[in-house]
Order: sequence, then C-alpha cells, then structure tokens
Amino acid sequence: MPINDINVGLTANDGTGDFLRDACIKINDNFDEVELELDGKSDIGHTHSTTDVIGLSQYINSVTAGHTHSISDVIGLQT
Repeated sequence: MPINDINVGLTANDGTGDFLRDACIKINDNFDEVELELDGKSDIGHTHSTTDVIGLSQYINSVTAGHTHSISDVIGLQT
C-alpha cells in the first residue's frame, strides 16, 4: 500500500482539502505502512543504525510518487 498524501487545500480553511476524518484515516494508514516496513527492526532497547534510517527513507521515496525525501527529512529521528 502506498503512503497517502493528505490534501491540505490551497489555503487554510478554503474547503478544498481532506475532511478531518478522511485525513486521520490516511494518517492511520500511513503509520500502519511504516510499522509494517519497520516490523522486526524496532524493538525496545534496539538502536537504529544509519542504514535503518536510509532504508526507511528509500522506502518512503519508492511509495510516494512525485515526492522526494532526503536524509535531512529524518534528522532528529530517535528510537
């Protein structure tokens, strides 16, 4: 399943974005997708390596058509 973009509209409160419930469903689906990708890699007490983060970044790039993410997007990610 691909990562779902949340449509935030053109400007604040213009009525063109996703409804709140629909956006939250997309958020939950996105977390499910990331959790599946990290399954078995994220244990309590486990330290994630740079390879884990780069792998996740590459995975996100592969499922988000038209969007690119760099390692700087995940700087500050902590276990």
